[in-house]
Amino acid sequence: MNFMSYVVEVSRGWDEPNARDMGRMTSQPNAKGEMYILNDGRDMKAKITAMARRLEELEMNKMQEVQAISRTPLQAMPCAICLSYEHLVEECPTIPTVRENDYYSKSAIS
Repeated sequence: MNFMSYVVEVSRGWDEPNARDMGRMTSQPNAKGEMYILNDGRDMKAKITAMARRLEELEMNKMQEVQAISRTPLQAMPCAICLSYEHLVEECPTIPTVRENDYYSKSAIS
């Protein structure tokens, strides 16, 4: 899930009322459908600044979360060939030996 999808999930829409604002709804619907006329008493610039600050905070939290994930060890399962936790299957030191044995067994058959 990317960051903007997360913000969409946890944020309210502009048209959704806040629980504490339900009792004091003073904006009136305009004749143009879903548009509202906002009262001049509200400081929109402060709201936008607070929202930008919150967005930056969420971005920083997400960045720390991603960095924490990248620090976790990648090797959770043992190598399927030699059952060692020290390397991945692709890096297994026994692979050249297995390939040589496979080559010699095919040579012996033909």
